[in-house]
Amino acid sequence: WSDEKVVLSPTPISKDELSVCDPDVFYYDGYYYIGYTSTIDALQQGIVNSVFLARSENPDGPFEKWDGSGWGGSPEPLVYYDGVWNGWGCGEPSFVIVDDRIFVYSTRDAFDAENNRVKATEVHTADIKDEDWPAKLQFAGYSIIRTDTDTAEEPDAEYVYSDCDSWDVAYLEKQEKFVAVTVNRRFKKNSSLLYYESNDGIYFERVSELNKNVYCGAHNAGIMADGAGHIKPGDPMKVNYAYSGTEGSGSYRWATRVAPLSLTMTKTVDRSGDGTNNIKEPIAYKTGNSGTWPFFITAGGRIKSATEDDVHLGMQYAWIDNNRSTHGIAGADIELSGYDEDIISVDDGIISPLSAGMTSLTIGYKGLYRQIRIRVFPNGESISSYETDHNTVTDFYSPVSEYTVSLSRPFAVAIRPLVRHRDYTLCELNYLSLATHGVYFETMNENICSVRADGLITPVSPGETVIKVTCGEGFSYEVPVKIVE
Repeated sequence: WSDEKVVLSPTPISKDELSVCDPDVFYYDGYYYIGYTSTIDALQQGIVNSVFLARSENPDGPFEKWDGSGWGGSPEPLVYYDGVWNGWGCGEPSFVIVDDRIFVYSTRDAFDAENNRVKATEVHTADIKDEDWPAKLQFAGYSIIRTDTDTAEEPDAEYVYSDCDSWDVAYLEKQEKFVAVTVNRRFKKNSSLLYYESNDGIYFERVSELNKNVYCGAHNAGIMADGAGHIKPGDPMKVNYAYSGTEGSGSYRWATRVAPLSLTMTKTVDRSGDGTNNIKEPIAYKTGNSGTWPFFITAGGRIKSATEDDVHLGMQYAWIDNNRSTHGIAGADIELSGYDEDIISVDDGIISPLSAGMTSLTIGYKGLYRQIRIRVFPNGESISSYETDHNTVTDFYSPVSEYTVSLSRPFAVAIRPLVRHRDYTLCELNYLSLATHGVYFETMNENICSVRADGLITPVSPGETVIKVTCGEGFSYEVPVKIVE
């Protein structure tokens, strides 16, 4: 194994500023793509997630993020979570390419209109040959609804999904089938691996539960495949998962198991492994002794601020090693790229403000890359006056160009407006902050849909209409809504 290092980081003051987690990687036409989970909700921190995407010609970066219309701008979701404010949202993506069609699998953990929790794995598809395929991704269906089933209330339930987690999907070329692996009863003493199969890559059937030789406390399983998510005849097969070795999360200290795997095709479904015993054995942690190496890069802060009349910005470049020790870097040794030349200028690591605005800046050093934000405020005002006036709204707009709501779809759809503040920070308004900003919603056709005070859209009949969203600070916008069968 090579030395570990950070290759992708959140972009400050953006829709992925809190995390880049749960990654899955695929390769196509000269690019490595990373799909990942993130959220903008700084108040809740961890819920209302969406799926994002970045790409690079090199597996260790630098990566450019999908910005809604191209690569390298401020990140926009590949799969946006349009549910209610208290749902975990969308995330944990998995990618497979078959016959030039990309299948994007992601978890969706949210609520219906009656506030019942619903969990599913959903799939979106697009023509991978289209250069702008992320903008043309279409919802294709739910691969599985994996809401926990209470057998006391539903004694005839075929199977109990109990905290069943993310999917990883691969394509078996010889059998022309899709296979998915996940963990059921994650973190539990009787955790197991589940396998599913599909002929079309959209609708899956559970085929077996594996407990034998699976360590307890398992979660987040994956199956080894090539860059397109394929398993060819003769390829080595392995299944991977994290585990605590005991009941519970193990204080978030996990090992990763990479185990040989064999799949056998049978005429009938084999459920003989259901409910058998797994392995219960605590992890024996070992301390590595492989020296130190550059692991991460920093500029002394994620966000740097200046005014137009400042001579330059104070930067403190450093690399952090795998033991978390800090090592200074001379500005002349730093590579700076990906910035707006109208807002800042760069010379031997020295950054000078030119005009008011905000720009991203990628800093690089010996194969490490990190994206930060530079804010330049107008002349005549101090930086602190902008930062202390954080809550002044300068823009109010929709996170999507259109909402599509199905009469039969199991998840509720809700409008969560976005506001931009005077200091350029971005905030997604949820149920707790709508009243604070005086937000109210108005549908233009009650025969098509209605909308509640918390932004939840209730479909009435198929058709199209518009919802007007107004903010107490004097802003408003209109967003199209389509109700389908």
